[in-house]
Amino acid sequence: MTPQQSIRIVSELASLFPARKLSAKSAENYARLLVDCDYIQTQTAIRELAKSVDFMPSVARIRATAISGMDDGSEFRGWAEVQSAIGIYGVYRSPQFKDPVAEYATACIGWQTICRCQESELGYLRHNWLEAYKSGRDRARRIGVEQLMMETNASGLQGLHEKRDPGLRGQSIGELADRAAKRLIGDGE
Repeated sequence: MTPQQSIRIVSELASLFPARKLSAKSAENYARLLVDCDYIQTQTAIRELAKSVDFMPSVARIRATAISGMDDGSEFRGWAEVQSAIGIYGVYRSPQFKDPVAEYATACIGWQTICRCQESELGYLRHNWLEAYKSGRDRARRIGVEQLMMETNASGLQGLHEKRDPGLRGQSIGELADRAAKRLIGDGE
């Protein structure tokens, strides 16, 4: 969050817990120690804490609550939605997702790549999709869901790796992982 947002968080915190008067130095310390957190998650955390605790929470408690709110399991629900869509839409029809971040993650991997994945490669695919989902969730928090959807729709759900390197089309997840590993250890292309 920005320093201004951090100050707004501390101001809201002070208003939610009026019994504790924050000194200027304490308010400055709260703002400085929360500035690296996500604004929306921190705001949600202090509002949840205001409902459940009697006294002003420590910075550590606010941070722990904000972090626990980030891992809400939505990526696993999104993955389940993708697996269901494979059976409903098949490889040649474009899926419709309820979760815009699931749509983003699917665009990153490529719908046809997901549909054509061999069972032996499913672990790679799931891991990569979950990482793309987390990246999309973070990006949506920064730029907004509407902008994320515009970017996703512009990608055409054909897979960002397919757009970067047309030679990668049709390769399996395992082949892509092997190629990436060879590049990392220096004996690849």
